This record gives sequence, structure tokens and C-alpha cells, in this order.
Amino acid sequence: MHILPLLQHMLVFLGLAYLFTKTSVFTALVDNSLSFPDKVVIYLVFAGFSVLGTVFSEPSSELPDAIANTHAIGAVLGGLLGGPVVGVLVGFTGGVYRMLSMACLDIPFLDKVCGQHDPVRYIVPDRKSAV
Repeated sequence: MHILPLLQHMLVFLGLAYLFTKTSVFTALVDNSLSFPDKVVIYLVFAGFSVLGTVFSEPSSELPDAIANTHAIGAVLGGLLGGPVVGVLVGFTGGVYRMLSMACLDIPFLDKVCGQHDPVRYIVPDRKSAV
């Protein structure tokens, strides 16, 4: 049963969010007076959320190939609270971490990136595909 680990991960996120509400950055956010250093702190906090979402990913019990992960939480909240530039940067950071983590550097992932095509087949039309 995968409910308990997901609840544990959710509680970690809630605890970190509670700690974030006690900072001066959150006060500036509520007052709508964010400065550049405040946006950098928001970027760092929610990039950490995005990385933790990738680390905390859990395999699904119903679908063996599916993973219940929460990596998008950081990018969505970073974009909502820090603006579009912060959201894009957080999403990029989380995506780079996800791409470089060992969970995504497997052959099916490379097949998806390459489109399951043999690029040489398009350069040399007479060559048969190796796939």
C-alpha cells in the first residue's frame, strides 16, 4: 500500500511550507513588495521542493510503470508566488535534476527523446533501421 509513504512525503512538504511562512520573504510576499533577493530565496526554496518531489517519487501499485511523483509542486508554486520568471527557472532546475537523476537515464527514456527513430536512416535513405 503506497498511501503511507505519500502521506509522509506530503507532511514533509507541509512542514517545509510552514517553515517558509515564518520567514521575512513570506511577509514581503504577502505585502506584495518582493525584491530581487526575495525572488532568489523563493527560487531556491521551490527548486528544492521540485528536487524533493523527484526524490520522493513512489511507484504506483495499480500501474507498474507509473510513478506518483510530486516534482511539479515546486515549479507551480514558484511560478504562482514568485512570478513567471521564477516559475520557469524552478521548472528548468527541477527538469534538469530529473533528467540527470539515475531514474531517467535508462533506455526507454532515450527512446522517447530520440523518437524511437534511427537518425542515420534519414541521412542515408537506403539504410534499414536498426530499431
